[in-house]
Amino acid sequence: MSPSPDLCEVRLSRWPPEGGIRLWKLDCGEAHLPASMRLLPRDEQQRALRYRLPEQRHRFIAARTALRRLLGELLACAPERILFGYGAAGRPEILWPATDLTFNISHSRSSTLIGVARGTPIGVDLEWPDEQIDPLAVGRRVFSAEELRRLKSCNAREQKRVFFKLWTAKEAVLKMLGAGFSLEPRRVDLARAIDPTTPACIPLQHLGHAYRVRLTHLELAPPYMAAVAVLVPEAAP
Repeated sequence: MSPSPDLCEVRLSRWPPEGGIRLWKLDCGEAHLPASMRLLPRDEQQRALRYRLPEQRHRFIAARTALRRLLGELLACAPERILFGYGAAGRPEILWPATDLTFNISHSRSSTLIGVARGTPIGVDLEWPDEQIDPLAVGRRVFSAEELRRLKSCNAREQKRVFFKLWTAKEAVLKMLGAGFSLEPRRVDLARAIDPTTPACIPLQHLGHAYRVRLTHLELAPPYMAAVAVLVPEAAP
């Protein structure tokens, strides 16, 4: 079974080859809704039915169906047979079949971003910027001192762009770590990753362990903004 025709692969420019990183973006339409539920296991069908608004329910079904079709093709198995598990902070993983494939997924409005890697955790975040947000007010709660300094140095128009670059980067890294916002976000300093010309390799400390994270922003159709983060081995450049 081929992945959904609405699923488009996102090109990663200047990304090193390790990890087998691949990304896809899904724009959820109505065309595949009747067939979609048949690929979902009972728990995902029940989760879909808990959405009160029909459009939210459809987006969940379309995204889960596309994810299962995609993983089914990569794993050479029936999409409905893939078994997912979830970490303490909700990071998904594949329990069956046995594989070193990892994935992460992010939703914003009618679009979904799916990231896949081999042998290393991956985190992705997709955002449709909220023009009503107060960058400094929110930034004081979630950004490090250096990130906040960079944000304050921008003019009002540039602040929102920088805010969402930092926000997507931080979300991607926290999801990659499997921590989400259960980890104090101000402890993760990504100020140097606002405008990397190549995927930035950033040292991080988490739960007493040292990590190196490769992080980059994605070029998507405006106004969407997105970032992807993966752990890299110490030998990587």
